[in-house]
Amino acid sequence: MYSYGVVCMKKIIYCLILSLIACELNDPDQYVLSADFDENDKIFVVFLPQDPVKELIVKLSEYENVGVILASADDKESAESTLIDLGAKIENVSFFPIPDLDIWVRDNGPAIVKNRNGQLRAVDFRSNVIEFENNDQNIARELNIPLVRSKLRSVGGARESNGEGTVIMTENYFDIKTDSKRKKMIEEELKKICGVDRVIWLKKGLIEDEAFAKGPIFQNIYPVGSGGHIDEFCRFVNKNTVLLAEVQGADHTNHPINVENHNRLEENMAILKEFEINDIHVIRIPTADLMFDKYVDPSNGREYETVIMASYLNFVIGNKVVIAAKYFEDGMMQTVKDKDDKVKEILQGLFPNHKIIQINPKYLNSWGGGYHCMTYNLPKQKNNNEK
Repeated sequence: MYSYGVVCMKKIIYCLILSLIACELNDPDQYVLSADFDENDKIFVVFLPQDPVKELIVKLSEYENVGVILASADDKESAESTLIDLGAKIENVSFFPIPDLDIWVRDNGPAIVKNRNGQLRAVDFRSNVIEFENNDQNIARELNIPLVRSKLRSVGGARESNGEGTVIMTENYFDIKTDSKRKKMIEEELKKICGVDRVIWLKKGLIEDEAFAKGPIFQNIYPVGSGGHIDEFCRFVNKNTVLLAEVQGADHTNHPINVENHNRLEENMAILKEFEINDIHVIRIPTADLMFDKYVDPSNGREYETVIMASYLNFVIGNKVVIAAKYFEDGMMQTVKDKDDKVKEILQGLFPNHKIIQINPKYLNSWGGGYHCMTYNLPKQKNNNEK
């Protein structure tokens, strides 16, 4: 009799827990960190005079509403004229003067959380760079979105969200490794302010994405990266499908940097496999060929050999288009073109109703970022009078 009562009580408690979880997930006022693949109102890009950036804006404008961020309202006439000359669909372009904004708007803009009623809030995370500390507030004010503040230091490229409460990040970027107390603090803050109920912690990102200040990663070769941004090697493309970079074929052994990346990525794959059993499906996508460059430190005039942050994962997802990387140029090996084509095929299969457009991002890669880093998706929101 006693054991039967205990069993019944356990069932009742279990049902209550499930009910509470269901209520929380369906709470229309519960804000959750948005996903890149959510329907967007517009995609923001910081205007730069360099050709790859202008090409990005032109290509996006064919299919999306684009918000071009300018350093000053005085720049509007020139920027608009330039884009028209290049063939931009200018009726889809609007201009936003926001001074002192970092070009990597993805990183230093506010995170956007959204509830089931389609209402938005902006989350002001603390910046790693003091001069960009006010970027979150400035953007939220310009977009007329309510702002909430967080005590956590975090940037957009370091988080990947599925839009339903799951986020993927790296321990290396947050420098926590085995620091379970700090990890718990980060998780609790994300849960409180971004509606995150699960964090999948991967270990390390690509080695060329390490910070330049940490020194050479092989012999005299320096990285130019961010310290471990997730959007360089792992991306959600829908609520339960993840793309993860993979060192494929002969790349496994053709350079020590690739060997290290292979080890890192396979360690991350082992972690994702634990979730693959339940609700996460993983698709592998090739790492880009290693590409080397020179960097002159303006503080001392010294020249450094660098490996640029080339990646096929730093793509932009719009409502109707995906802007992805391609690297093949005349004189390169056929294997580079084969990778470009393979990536396009994979993305087209995942986004059958989107146009897949590939643009060479090497200029941005040489500064440690890519097209995803310098764009900013604003999710579509409902007006107060919409039902």
